[in-house]
Amino acid sequence: MPCAQVRFGHRNCVRRRSILAWSAVSVLPPICARAQQSTTRVIGFLAGAITPANAPKTPFGAALERGLNETGYVDGENLRIQYRASAEDLVKDKVEVIIVASGGSVQQARDATATIPIVFILVSDPVSGGVVASLNRPGGNVTGVSLLSSELMPKRLQLLRELVPEAKSCAVLINPRNPGIERSTRAGLQGPANGMGLTLDIVSARTQGEFEAAFEKIKALKAGALSWTPKMRQ
Repeated sequence: MPCAQVRFGHRNCVRRRSILAWSAVSVLPPICARAQQSTTRVIGFLAGAITPANAPKTPFGAALERGLNETGYVDGENLRIQYRASAEDLVKDKVEVIIVASGGSVQQARDATATIPIVFILVSDPVSGGVVASLNRPGGNVTGVSLLSSELMPKRLQLLRELVPEAKSCAVLINPRNPGIERSTRAGLQGPANGMGLTLDIVSARTQGEFEAAFEKIKALKAGALSWTPKMRQ
């Protein structure tokens, strides 16, 4: 199954729910093929930094359930969604597919199983992060949704340059828990930054508690502009 690719803006944001549900359902037998079966299918939701109790209420948890309902799978009827903080617990639960809620948890799921299908949500650059072999042929047991944010990076930098033409440097705030994000950010922005005569500084913040230190570093670097990657909250 190829990785789904999502661009921000227009109607594609709305389609993320359908893409996520389709990715999960595609590894399960069609409902018509099991109409006479009483077995309930089991999907695992690896919550990552989200507490399992709150996961169903998050935008991703709610979107997954709605998307599954649209395909005929209803939690509590012909489907059970297990929300866990540990991939090992999901393996013990014998789930048939694992939904990974944050990019930083993909490796945990991969370490826990090489056979259960894993569907990740919005990893910025799964190829450079080593999550999949390619977008068209992910390989192994992992697939998911890519933001294609690397294509948007130069455009954001160009807009910043137009808004702050006097800036000599630009800081980029990233969440290093997203696999390959620093490498893909530098690869996507270093060339355009050089072409604009901008010094590029990449600053990390994993959680909201690390923001203050990150901004102190940005101030110390005397950055004239600031950009950030999508999905800072994990």
